[in-house]
Amino acid sequence: QSNFDAAVEPVEFCREKTGGVAKYEKVVYGEHLVQKVLTNFVM
Repeated sequence: QSNFDAAVEPVEFCREKTGGVAKYEKVVYGEHLVQKVLTNFVM
């Protein structure tokens, strides 16, 4: 797993495959993880 505070973004190779356009934005791993859990388990 990534560090909870790590900023994660697409690598240059992936951006080159899409013509320089990033398909995904940079995210902080911990924020993404918390949001994922909340959308899956909140009633």
